[in-house]
Amino acid sequence: MKKSRENRVNVSLTTTIGAGNFMFEGLVANISRNGFMVTDLPVRFDPTEKNISTIIVTPKGHFKLNVRSTWVKSTTYSKDVGFEILSYGSRWMELLDELDPVTRRSDYATDWVV
Repeated sequence: MKKSRENRVNVSLTTTIGAGNFMFEGLVANISRNGFMVTDLPVRFDPTEKNISTIIVTPKGHFKLNVRSTWVKSTTYSKDVGFEILSYGSRWMELLDELDPVTRRSDYATDWVV
């Protein structure tokens, strides 16, 4: 069965990711209701870690999410990683309802939405 893909919103946000006993900083490039992509993670980030959580910092607040990696693109110096969101609160859905490109009006435009 093919998974349907949610609309993605290109953003410019920061995140702190906890994986095992390590913390990593990255840049969130896009978000959706079910996941997000982080760029510029250090190469030592282990995407196979079982317990991964993140805090995404937005102008609308901080969002703590439990996630798992779904894909990884590695270079010599960094990793880009796609994450599936395992648990989130209603505030995350409210944020996505506001940013969804299908319903977004020009007055919702912000400098952190690309």
